[in-house]
Amino acid sequence: MNAIMGIYFVIIMIMVVLCGVTAWLIFRKLKYGNSVFMDMNDQELRKQRSN
Repeated sequence: MNAIMGIYFVIIMIMVVLCGVTAWLIFRKLKYGNSVFMDMNDQELRKQRSN
């Protein structure tokens, strides 16, 4: 019985971690959108303008 409980506990922990990571990534994407890519594009445009 303890072995079954241990297996269930491990599965539940993995599910919780995966859900947490997924929620965090979605939250970051909603909060920042594609700001990282936008910043990269802005830097490239600034380089082209400065030259």
